[in-house]
Amino acid sequence: EGVGDGVLVTDSQNVITLFNHAAEKMLELDGGQVVGKSLEEFVGLFGGAARTWMDTIRVWSISPNLPENTEMYQERLYLEDGRVISVHLSPVSDRQEFLGTISIFRDITHQVEVDRLKSEFVATVS
Repeated sequence: EGVGDGVLVTDSQNVITLFNHAAEKMLELDGGQVVGKSLEEFVGLFGGAARTWMDTIRVWSISPNLPENTEMYQERLYLEDGRVISVHLSPVSDRQEFLGTISIFRDITHQVEVDRLKSEFVATVS
């Protein structure tokens, strides 16, 4: 709970087993209403931006064994309120058997805005 980033953990059936306080604040969801439910129930809340993230979790969960080279997946979620959330997704496995996923969320809205302003400045100066 002391982590500043949002953490969401699912089991092999895509049931949410952990949803920390930072994730609650960032994604504006109550952890008590999230934990124990299928991640599929929350697809609509993230909009189309999360489709690839969700599809990756689905593919990992239906595969009986993960390939050895399965690595972390990263994406940006552009929320309807204008915020930009970076999500890092990793599979949890034991001897190539899929056990679940860990998703780490970080609000990068300010960083994206600074990068946009830098680009505009460089374009103006050029």
